Amino acid sequence: MNRQRSRLQRAEGYLNNYEKYHAIVEKIENNPFLKGKLLVSKSAKQEYDQAISTRETYQDSMKKEGVSGRKDLEKQYNLFHRGCIYLTTKVFIAFMATF
Repeated sequence: MNRQRSRLQRAEGYLNNYEKYHAIVEKIENNPFLKGKLLVSKSAKQEYDQAISTRETYQDSMKKEGVSGRKDLEKQYNLFHRGCIYLTTKVFIAFMATF
């Protein structure tokens, strides 16, 4: 259970960072002024390339943890919590059966 919880927490951290860098990339790609700035500014181009690279790194890390996106993470958290509730209930029933 703890390993599963740790995996989901790691994946959530990766996902949060992925979303952060994805928003940066999307902002540049959807803004003609910022996109044009990439053509004339080396530093802007470097920042953009770094954002893409960082985003891909976090996406790869998410995949290694078995998570493909926000909806998938939420689904896995729900399954995890249901499993915890089921096990807790089983342990409680078994405990009460000893009386």
